[in-house]
Amino acid sequence: MNKILNKFNFIIGFIAVLIAIWPAKILENLARFLLGILQNIFYYIGGPYVTGGYLDLFYESLVMEFVGTAVHCGAAIFLPILFFEKFFKKIKINWIPSIAFLFLWFLFWGFKITSMVWTSPEDLDFVDTIQIIVMVIGYFTGFISPLIMALKHIGFDHPLMNKFS
Repeated sequence: MNKILNKFNFIIGFIAVLIAIWPAKILENLARFLLGILQNIFYYIGGPYVTGGYLDLFYESLVMEFVGTAVHCGAAIFLPILFFEKFFKKIKINWIPSIAFLFLWFLFWGFKITSMVWTSPEDLDFVDTIQIIVMVIGYFTGFISPLIMALKHIGFDHPLMNKFS
């Protein structure tokens, strides 16, 4: 019986990640809100009549997307992992299927958002195009980074993982 339960131990983690996706989205919105407040404070420090240039626009797009997506993805995987490590130490869960699910989940939404933006490229000028590319880079690095950290946290050992150290 234990062997059968050990083969299906990923189901508990998968359900926990599905539940944690929604509170993680709330944390993402909170992080984006706080970043917006910080952005306004930094603009005020620069002076009341100072406007940012293109580099500021690209940097803010990159940081906003990276941090927002990293908080969403990181909370979706680390809230269940840390919860089970703290309160249910005897339950050994295989987290790799949940990490793979989150990778596919964020990859799907990333491609969906990117394809919606690129449906009418004639409406975009050069600056908008560069900003979208920067945002896409921020999004994809924002969800891949916590997943790599989660794989390292659970002790996943693969030769490719050593390249990210």
